[in-house]
Amino acid sequence: MTQTVINIGIEDKLLKLVDKIAKMQHRSKSEVIKDSISKYARSFLTMEELKRMAIEKYSNGDINFDELARVIGYEEALTFQVGTRTIKESVELADKLFKD
Repeated sequence: MTQTVINIGIEDKLLKLVDKIAKMQHRSKSEVIKDSISKYARSFLTMEELKRMAIEKYSNGDINFDELARVIGYEEALTFQVGTRTIKESVELADKLFKD
């Protein structure tokens, strides 16, 4: 596996925590940091998939707005709801204007 070296700045307090974890697990600080990034990335991708599924279920009428907001957050749910409503109203208006 190819590896790329990157340089990052870490606050002293966080670095001390990473060092403590590395010592407790008998691993290097690099291993602890790589593992943490990997877990975060997998968690992020899982959350994005859950959000996508929740939006799909809301769009199909399988869940209500409150349920959508619990999964993706109120602000994001509201943005999606308003955007969806705006698109629907725009399509309806275009249909009326161009059918006559």
